[in-house]
Amino acid sequence: MFEGEAPSDSPTVILPAGTHKPIIDLLYEAEIVKSKGEGRRLIQQGSVRVDGETVTAIEQLITAASDAEQIIQVGKRKFLRVVNPQ
Repeated sequence: MFEGEAPSDSPTVILPAGTHKPIIDLLYEAEIVKSKGEGRRLIQQGSVRVDGETVTAIEQLITAASDAEQIIQVGKRKFLRVVNPQ
């Protein structure tokens, strides 16, 4: 694992193309955060990134890209992959 890259054994969430899901729900359902409140606090503190870009809105929706996976990073060591089942 290199700095800034998700480890190969990080949890994966399958999100069908065209489906939108709030980032807080994804983090909670994948057990990256213990509560939705913790997820909100981490977003407000600037500790959550999607593909390297800091998430600034608590209501941000994640949409599965049809051609590539998305990497959600929480803090320095927690990662979540969002993929499309194709």
